[in-house]
Amino acid sequence: MAKDRSADRAAISRGDLLLRRARALALLPALLACAACSSESSGDCSDEAPPSYARVSDSALRRAALRFERQQLYEIDGTKTIESVVALSLLDLTKVRIDQRPPEQLPGSLSCVFLSGAPSTNNCRDPNDPGPCVPERLDADSVTVSGVPGGVSLDKQATGNYVNADAPDPLFGGDDLTVDLAGKNDAAFFPSYKQTLKAPRPLDLTSPQNGTVAPLGDVEVKWTNAGAADFVEISLRTDRQGDTDAVVCVARDDGCHTLPAVAFDRLLLGMAPENNFELTIKRINVSVNEISGDTAAEARAIERVVIKLKQ
Repeated sequence: MAKDRSADRAAISRGDLLLRRARALALLPALLACAACSSESSGDCSDEAPPSYARVSDSALRRAALRFERQQLYEIDGTKTIESVVALSLLDLTKVRIDQRPPEQLPGSLSCVFLSGAPSTNNCRDPNDPGPCVPERLDADSVTVSGVPGGVSLDKQATGNYVNADAPDPLFGGDDLTVDLAGKNDAAFFPSYKQTLKAPRPLDLTSPQNGTVAPLGDVEVKWTNAGAADFVEISLRTDRQGDTDAVVCVARDDGCHTLPAVAFDRLLLGMAPENNFELTIKRINVSVNEISGDTAAEARAIERVVIKLKQ
């Protein structure tokens, strides 16, 4: 009997996969034709426009970017890895154009976009510049970070970034996070500044479950400790090597968001049978310090969970 039930489950799984692939192909014309379709409310997990949050002005070409991030990474077999990192980059983008892939609104969603292909490599701000154009790394006299339990120091790497890739866990203890950077009156240095932001609450994903089969319909993504972050970012991609396509949604930290079925269908078109979906949720607090007209500092504190879903 056990053998028969196993065969039945395998047949159902194959049937679901064939149905999903058939539906993805059937929806392809609509997916390509619809740039922005309306979305109806469906309760607590209903779709809504992304929340507003602080952003660095496009006119700021000298930028500090500080990231506190705790990551919980799950493999398809349930193996869990926890990593924490604190990283600071100091960049001069005077010659560089930050070229992002143009987002395509996901049909039926107010908060999700589809990103296709790799970002452009033609990133010189001056179109007549033959390149290559790369950001210029700026220096600091000292960098002090506080608010992390047990303390953390940042070491300058060969890349020019200041990093601690082995930060303690838990990375966030509830205290505000602060960076105090001392610069110099020198073009090669970033100016002095001090910045504070709130640590995010702990994050766990309660639905869907890691290692399960992705449902055929819309998926309600649910998480814990809702209500305190500036925003939540939910992304879906595949684990196929070299695949850069992704669906990215920006949502309120209200504990639940619906990921539309077309997100899975759109990505499925490029998947092989052995590939899995990779679902990521980030709880993010952000702080922006406009130091001067062309200089700004952004700090982000992030709790991230990554799970795998079968086709």
